[in-house]
Amino acid sequence: MKLTIKDIAKYGATNLVWKSKNDNIRHKPLGYISVKNNLNLVVESLYSDMQSFKTSNIDVKTWGYRPIMRPLSQLTEEITHDGETFVPIVELAKMAISEFKKYKVWSSDFLKECQIEDNYISFVFYKITYVSDFYIYLNGDRSNLINVTNQELLFQKLYEWHFWTGDQSYFDNGILIKKV
Repeated sequence: MKLTIKDIAKYGATNLVWKSKNDNIRHKPLGYISVKNNLNLVVESLYSDMQSFKTSNIDVKTWGYRPIMRPLSQLTEEITHDGETFVPIVELAKMAISEFKKYKVWSSDFLKECQIEDNYISFVFYKITYVSDFYIYLNGDRSNLINVTNQELLFQKLYEWHFWTGDQSYFDNGILIKKV
């Protein structure tokens, strides 16, 4: 189990913050490269003369760097991103459906849901093993899931907010750091 460029490319080159296990240094990389099948961060550091910057590569595995991400369990919790506080599943539902005022939010291991009380629509993020998608269902009938058409836009928002949509055990196994 290890991170690859393919795993993190969707988050954008400079969108993630990485933290070292050993010295608590945080880096916001300029980009990523693969060296001998190992993920490397491309970072800019202040040079010893304290007036110039030096670009260097950091081997993620050797130096114990891990990205700071959000687990999917935080989809139904209030978070703060770029100074704004909101419940992500509610904001995603507004993007997929429309504006609404009254709603309920609930969660299970594989389902995150925003139930819109005004018009009996439920907006759902469904995740099992290798499948994750957004769906809508009407009048409480989960047997008739309707695939949301703007999936790409919604997933892009998840990446922007630093949600890890892959294997959630990466947090327990120390590959990712949970953002709080």
